[in-house]
Formats: sequence, structure tokens, C-alpha cells
Amino acid sequence: METFETANDVSKTVTSSTSSEKSLHLFSIGSLTEPALARWKDTLISSFGNVTDDKTLRSLTRSLARQTRAYPARSFAVAPTLTDNTKFSKPVLTNSNSSPKLCLVFSGQGPQHIFMGRQLAESYPAFLEAIQLNDSILVHKYKQESMLERTGLFIPGVETKLAANGVWPVREVVLSLVFIQIALVDLIRSLGIQYEFVVGHSIGEIAMGYASGHYDREMAVGIAVARSAAMTKAEGNGAMVALGVGVQKAKNMMRKVLAKANAASGLWIAGINSPQAVTVAGTHELIDAMVELANDPEAKVFAAKLRVGCAFHTPLMEPQEELFKSLMQEPLGKGTKKPVARVMSTADGKWLDRDLDIDYCWDNI
Repeated sequence: METFETANDVSKTVTSSTSSEKSLHLFSIGSLTEPALARWKDTLISSFGNVTDDKTLRSLTRSLARQTRAYPARSFAVAPTLTDNTKFSKPVLTNSNSSPKLCLVFSGQGPQHIFMGRQLAESYPAFLEAIQLNDSILVHKYKQESMLERTGLFIPGVETKLAANGVWPVREVVLSLVFIQIALVDLIRSLGIQYEFVVGHSIGEIAMGYASGHYDREMAVGIAVARSAAMTKAEGNGAMVALGVGVQKAKNMMRKVLAKANAASGLWIAGINSPQAVTVAGTHELIDAMVELANDPEAKVFAAKLRVGCAFHTPLMEPQEELFKSLMQEPLGKGTKKPVARVMSTADGKWLDRDLDIDYCWDNI
């Protein structure tokens, strides 16, 4: 779902290059009991502590992953290498008889970052190949400028040309998130990991459709092209705010703001993220008034404006319907494909019971 900055300007904490960063590794351990995990961790650190050779660490993590799957008590750590300071997660117990199912979840705009996918591209050829295939389709089939050349994203050793705080042109946000999410699906498949369910929010439903099998790669990239064109056209039509309240309280706040502004409309619930977290979208002036109301000491409501320039998922997007549907004829004009995973629709709020066609994609916007 759309997110917001929760810390100081990212540019204060990142550098312009990842060349000096160490690769991260997933160290997983498994045993029959939780107490045995602590002994296994100590043994592991004693044997491989301070090993820095990347090839050795990759081989180790692969072996650990295979071993871990055979045991019910499990823990993991993500770190450049193993040291006495490496922190492992709280142990969990799995039930081999419960047949756990994997669900892939795809976010909307908000988590974009100038370094996203860099280490994956360095470590996994399947991921980098997927990114490059996406860009090739963008250039050769849809006659667009190369996103990789224009932005410098993803490719190891290439300096990123976008802002470190993630406030990018909407085209770059859409394409970059769709590119990385498709590549993550390809990476998961290349590792032999099977999933049964998929769910996505907003832009995330494009890669969700790719993961579910409704779209092939060309379709997914084409949908991203159409969506970015429509969203670029709508840029500046409004704003969005994340509120730490439920739907009813959000509606009460909306009514107060509309009444004070003597307006009949202009605010809508754009997303229900949890029982106590909603996103409201509307005109710039009314969203600013919502933030002001939330910041009132008597209200005590968490509120944060999102890093977007449109009032997504509202009637303010309707002027772009004709443009979007016309551009969607090329990727989806001949229909979709047979799905391979079950879809939970965030547009409909239930298990998907219709096709992920052009009309569905517009309903998502």
C-alpha cells in the first residue's frame, strides 16, 4: 500500500554509490528444539565467524537453507558475515503436518528507493536478467525510452540519477516498482519456491497479475506503461494522507472538514489498510485541512501526507479513463491468460471472481 517517510530525509543516511557496501546474506538455522538452536548458532559462529569470502558465504547459506527445512524449530539472521554480534530472530516452531501455503504480497507506491534491488542484481543473475528483459520490452515493444538508462536504477556500479528521498516523477515510480516486483517473482520461481496465493495493492496489482499467471511479461510491462501515462496526465490533481484511525472516525473527520470548507465533496476513503489505518484522498486544500484537523491536540490522530501528487482511487482520476483504456488495448486487447495462483482482490475486497481485464485495471485506479 502507499506509504510515507517515517524517518529523516533518506538522503542524509545514504551515499551516492553502493560500491563500498557489503553483500547481505540470509543465515537460517534449524533444529528439533528451541534450546538446540542456541547451541547450533554458537557452533556456526565458532566455525564460520568473520569469514568474508562472498562465494563461501553463499555456499554456506544455501546449505543452511536446505538443512533448516528439515527441522521444526527455526531462526534466521541477515548480515554481511557471522560474528558474535550477529542477531538471530526469535525462534519459531513450524508444523510439518499443516501444509503451510505461501502468499506473495505486492505493495503500491511509497517504498521506492534509489538502492532498491542493487544487491539482488549483484547476487542473483535471474533477478538482473528479469530487470533487463523488462526494460528491453519497454524499449522495443512499447517504443519507450529505456528506464534503466534514464534513471540508473538497479544496475550495479551505475550511479542513480533520481532523488534519494524517493520523490520521483510518477512514471519512474510506476515502472521501477513494477520492474522490481516482476523480477522478484522471477527470482522466487528460479529458486524453486512455490506459492499458492497472491495479493497486491494499487500499482502492486500489476505484478500480482504477473505472479498469478493472468499476465505474461509483455502484458505487465504494457499495463505499467498505460498506467504511468494516465497517472502522469493526472499529476497534481490532488493529494493523499494516511490516518491512524478506522473508517468511521475517518468519515467523521471528513464531514467536519467538508462542512468547514462549505464543500459538498472532495474527500474520499482511498484505501482501508487495517481496522485502524485508512488512506484518504482528495483535493490539495481539503487534504491539508485533514492534516490540520488530525494535528489538533484534541484530536490526537496520527496523520502523514503521502509522497504522491495525485488523488488515486477517487473520482478525481475519472478524466484519465479514456486515455488509460485506449493505451491498454495493446497489452490486454486480446484478453488475459489462465491463472496459476488464487488472487485476493484489494479492488473488490474479496477473492477474485472476475478477469483481470481492462475494466478491472481501471477499477484499481
